[in-house]
Amino acid sequence: MKLRAPYPFWNNKHVQANDLPTPEQISQDDYATLRLKGVDCSQLDLSAYDPQLIEFDENTIWPTDLAKMPKDFDPKETMALGKRLLNVQALHKKGLTGKGLSIAIIDQFLSDHTEYHDNLVHYEEIGFDQPHYEENHETMHGSMHGSAVASLAVGKTCGVAPDAKLYYFAANNHVDANNKFISMNSKDYDKKGSSHNYARALERIIEINKELVQKGEKPIQVVSISWGAMHKRDKTGEWAKAMEHAQQNGLAVLNASCFEGTSFWTFALDRKYNQPTQEGKNYFLPRWFVNIALPHLKKEAKKGLLAFPAGHITTASEIGSDKFVHYARADYSWKTPYIAGLFVLARQINPSVTPQQFYEATVATSALGKDGIARVPNLLQLMNFLENEYTLNIKRQAIKTTTALPQTHSKLFNFIKNKVQQRKAKKTPTKEASR
Repeated sequence: MKLRAPYPFWNNKHVQANDLPTPEQISQDDYATLRLKGVDCSQLDLSAYDPQLIEFDENTIWPTDLAKMPKDFDPKETMALGKRLLNVQALHKKGLTGKGLSIAIIDQFLSDHTEYHDNLVHYEEIGFDQPHYEENHETMHGSMHGSAVASLAVGKTCGVAPDAKLYYFAANNHVDANNKFISMNSKDYDKKGSSHNYARALERIIEINKELVQKGEKPIQVVSISWGAMHKRDKTGEWAKAMEHAQQNGLAVLNASCFEGTSFWTFALDRKYNQPTQEGKNYFLPRWFVNIALPHLKKEAKKGLLAFPAGHITTASEIGSDKFVHYARADYSWKTPYIAGLFVLARQINPSVTPQQFYEATVATSALGKDGIARVPNLLQLMNFLENEYTLNIKRQAIKTTTALPQTHSKLFNFIKNKVQQRKAKKTPTKEASR
């Protein structure tokens, strides 16, 4: 299992003030952040920049004069707050850590890191058997994307399921239907891009699951793919076949929009960089989403949009095997492994929960966030809900009830209780009724 080498350390880049976008330019661009990864800012005045829009890492060198720092900005505190968002630590204290279960990720090249070194049990590269990239793929290093998604899923200090095993597949997604390289900068990338190698990776995961079951071990529970819906790039039908096989084998597959095979979309949450991360009221939809996407989702927005942490999030860095980076922008790539980790914790407490039940239970136990539109998960209530539902499901089987139950209605438990009491009342009439 040979991983890619970490991206080599560079000497911190000295930049001049005119090398950076102005605060006004950043504030006017919905997607923009001030990217200071590995930058020597010691001679710069950053006081006019909004800390909400700053991306940095542990190699960033800050001004020694505090008057030149962004107002109310503490890099170390911000970095620490970005780990394990939405009070996921409370689940870990209850023993929900993903122990004994596994997650698979299909993404880009991966290098080693202390965050997931002990979790990684399988690493495989698919689709790099010919030189697809402009540069020699054999000399390429681990990717920032790979380190981030792996650590968000199973990282020891920033992961949702820190004791889960990780099966990681680096798949070449920059190919057309003929498995020929196509650049992301190409105008035909979205039109001609193919999910060929992702389908191969998914079939490989299904094979491994069969092997695990034959050995008497638990199979991989969920596959996390921080990319859009694969069926839109399915030029040959390979992805559809792979998904059919996955569903037949009970394997949940999650892309950046939703669980494959469902129509329940999830969205990304931003938060104030220096506010407590445990409270759902401190989360809101990111500005790029509000300004660009939300106007097209008026009907759905009225009902509330289920969203998960993605903005101001700290992950493992690809630069060094023990360094961290803090991403400001709320990207869908980051909420995907977060959801996958959460689904594994749900499977730990309720082994039979399906992706649809998980989604509906999360909605039922969520609350509106700061903006009144995003529905923010309440992790403790979610897990209590799933645990109680699992226990009640066993009881339902025991009493052989045939009543159609609203599986994820918010009043599910009272509904079941009332139905059981009604059955008992029919079997045991009162003395008055028997006279």
